[in-house]
Amino acid sequence: MKKSFSKSVLVVLVMLVMASGAIFADSNAADDVLALSGSIDQILELSIAANSNASAIDLSGGEADLLVATGTVDSNTVTGFKIKATSVNYDTTDGARFLNDDGTADFFVPYSLTFGGTAVVFDNTTFFFTSAANTTFESEAYDILLTVTADNGTYVAGDYDDTVTFTIEAQ
Repeated sequence: MKKSFSKSVLVVLVMLVMASGAIFADSNAADDVLALSGSIDQILELSIAANSNASAIDLSGGEADLLVATGTVDSNTVTGFKIKATSVNYDTTDGARFLNDDGTADFFVPYSLTFGGTAVVFDNTTFFFTSAANTTFESEAYDILLTVTADNGTYVAGDYDDTVTFTIEAQ
């Protein structure tokens, strides 16, 4: 029995040594960490595509909700976007207006625009159009419609024009 006991003790001792070696083997090991990161650039673009109606407006007969352009917004901003506008011929009293090419402000035709169904404010400070927050990339087209009240022969003959600039910003 002595031999059997010695063999058992020896086996236990060998197992303990092996276990202790395995336990202590990692005591000096270090973890290596791979840190990953990346970014996605902000996309916030507004493009205005005028159609043929924009240069053939019936100022004397009037126009109601005439499609003159399409505004396309590409955005991936989480907070959404907002749009403001200014008109070269904007007047605080008369609003947006076509001016006669004679160079004076005496001859003008007032008008209004909507952008995606929202009335455009031309003072370049008021954000007339705001979007909801985005959860994905958004590309959406908005109709730009023009309304001109018929003049019934009260406007002076000539060519009239205006230029509108739209500005988009993240909210």
